[in-house]
Amino acid sequence: MEKKDSNLTFHREVKGAVKKFWVQILPEDQKKKAVEIFRKYFVRDEPMCKSINLIDDKESLDYYMKFLWCAINQNSSLACFIELDDGQEEMVAVNVCYRNTAYKEIMEMPGFRDIPEGMNNIFEILKYIITQKEIPKELEVAEYLTSIGLIVIPEYRGLNIGLQVLSARKMLCEKMGLKVSVTTFTAPESQRLAEKAGYKDLVSLTYDDLQKMKPSSIFPDINKYAKRVRHMYILYE
Repeated sequence: MEKKDSNLTFHREVKGAVKKFWVQILPEDQKKKAVEIFRKYFVRDEPMCKSINLIDDKESLDYYMKFLWCAINQNSSLACFIELDDGQEEMVAVNVCYRNTAYKEIMEMPGFRDIPEGMNNIFEILKYIITQKEIPKELEVAEYLTSIGLIVIPEYRGLNIGLQVLSARKMLCEKMGLKVSVTTFTAPESQRLAEKAGYKDLVSLTYDDLQKMKPSSIFPDINKYAKRVRHMYILYE
């Protein structure tokens, strides 16, 4: 694994013992592990994925994993690790990030034009939300950092690890020459963390309103998992 950045190290108490954690750009040799974490936990827990049971929709799941792999290979994702008692390291969180222009590049690659129905429902909602505000006009930037998901594995939730990962985007933006990070946060937990990290709303809509505006995108029982979706930004001075 590549050398970690000590400036992004923090400590948390885990099962009565203080453990060292750190956030860094996702190393090459950990990319497959990051995809496994998303397949196992993000697809199971994210509200829209959960609503349409994406985990059992093989066609949509395979498409999403393929998109995720291309996004990760933009080499701008973040990962959080813990140092274990035996000196080994374990990945505990992943945030798949990329420059906003990469989305179009990925979608123009062979194999991405035909989107399965389940995945298309999610993409259509995300695209609708994003187009409600013209980011270049609102924030005076042509390019910015964006993301397709942040996940903390269950054993390490409740420790504000997601907040540390979101805060590390400042470092990532500096490395990429960007001054803005923009993300659509779909779950109440991630929305609270985004607020703590200093993110502000560009667009905030209830899922009920979204389904009225986009009746073709159906998310059964979505209100069991989340009430609102928020497109949020932070400007790094």
